[in-house]
Amino acid sequence: MEYKGFEILVRPDYVVLGDDPMAAVTPGFTAEVCKMDAVQDDPDGRVMWDYPFGVAASHMEGATEDEVVQKAKAFIDAGGKRGHDSFEPRHDECEE
Repeated sequence: MEYKGFEILVRPDYVVLGDDPMAAVTPGFTAEVCKMDAVQDDPDGRVMWDYPFGVAASHMEGATEDEVVQKAKAFIDAGGKRGHDSFEPRHDECEE
């Protein structure tokens, strides 16, 4: 699906839900935010995609198709930025 000049590619997949990265996988959906590459030069004729926000950052997981689409739209609306990442120190935790 197209949204604000980006493609949101949704597919069924096995995903980890919740905050625990070691949790069991469950059937769900993934979405990727990308754009069709301006130069389509794959010798096998496959569509080439560009990830302007980075491959890892552009990947969403969720329990339903609607959930991953909403996450992808929010990601695009935020200019490729996500909410607070628990692995990065907050500004008030950084030493000056």
